[in-house]
Amino acid sequence: MTDFNLISDLLPIIANIYFNGRLNGQQQTTSFSLDLGQAAILLGVGLQRKSVDNVAKELELPIEQGYALLNKSIRRLSNHFDTICRDSIELDSIMEEQSETKNNGKRIRVSHFDVEE
Repeated sequence: MTDFNLISDLLPIIANIYFNGRLNGQQQTTSFSLDLGQAAILLGVGLQRKSVDNVAKELELPIEQGYALLNKSIRRLSNHFDTICRDSIELDSIMEEQSETKNNGKRIRVSHFDVEE
């Protein structure tokens, strides 16, 4: 099981991203969704900041099943985040190759700066 103490501070952020529908990457053609039970546990723990024990009791589930649902949702979300990162890296490398092709193989380094007045 995922060490809950290591990720408990991230759950409100992850839940916010999930429930606001911001989990689709640049190349994702299908939307990501959790099962109803997994989403309910994530909602209670992440957004309502309740304990897994309390959410499981409210849903009339055994406490062990509440932890299992949370663990499964975290694993699925983690795998989805990995996919988004891999897709982004792949897209960046494709764009870099296309840029080099357009510039006759010459590398051009572009830097981004924020300027404050």
